[in-house]
Amino acid sequence: MGGPAIMLPTIREAIASMEAVIAGSVSSLSAEDSGLFGPESVSWRICREPAYAISAIAGLMMGALHPVAMAAIDQHSDYRRDAWRRAHRTTQYVFTITFGCTAVALRAAERVRLIHDRISGTDPVTGRSYRANDQDLLHWIHCANTEMALAGQQSFGRRLTPEEQDRYVSEQVRAAELVGLAGARVPTSRAELRDHVSRAELRLSPPAKTFAELLFHARMPWTMRPFWALHVAGALIILPPQVRELYGFPRWLPRGRMARAAIRTVLKAMDVAYIAFPPIRRARRHLRLVQATARS
Repeated sequence: MGGPAIMLPTIREAIASMEAVIAGSVSSLSAEDSGLFGPESVSWRICREPAYAISAIAGLMMGALHPVAMAAIDQHSDYRRDAWRRAHRTTQYVFTITFGCTAVALRAAERVRLIHDRISGTDPVTGRSYRANDQDLLHWIHCANTEMALAGQQSFGRRLTPEEQDRYVSEQVRAAELVGLAGARVPTSRAELRDHVSRAELRLSPPAKTFAELLFHARMPWTMRPFWALHVAGALIILPPQVRELYGFPRWLPRGRMARAAIRTVLKAMDVAYIAFPPIRRARRHLRLVQATARS
């Protein structure tokens, strides 16, 4: 594909980025303030799993099918030139509100709201004027990300019971409120979430098509290719059939039990390998300490 392409970092740079995000997000936690969700939350459990990275890619692809939301990203984001830095900032935000202490999480959310307040424009596909803090845009992005987080967890992580899935959806109401979404609009159970997602009017706009092409044609060092392929393949597996059809993905792409089992095995191996990196080891030790103190 000609034109601009996403450039991914080396393995070393990617690991350093991940180490910084994980270590920074948990450093503010204490036994007195274990954050907005807490160590017994399903939100902690999901975000600690390697599968969450796959869910994040799938959430981006699903969210991009709202033409107005994609227009806002296309017109006010540098993802074409510096997709990795943008992904780093997004990941940092999610980990901060999930694992940071209450004050740190609230400050991070305030910064995001201030950015959204300055973003506005017109979607060339629908002709609709928008602001980044529009309730329906925030609602769709929240639902897409929450749905894909659950789908990734159920496919590649430790499976959740129906009650735990409902708890996660309910917990994420707080995350939605942090960015300015009215809590009354946010689904509080998996059934409500599926209903909201199924009723969404999705469309493959030209910017969304370009965005997907950039993901698939990203430039990267050869050492990064197996890891990127793994995550993109996992994202394609968990995307709903309607979304795969809109993007025009081939029907022959593997997405059955064997494909899921293979990805799950590699993710488990990666999770064990992370212990080799001191910042991640220290962060995990700190999380266990906070969790043990909360239970005592």
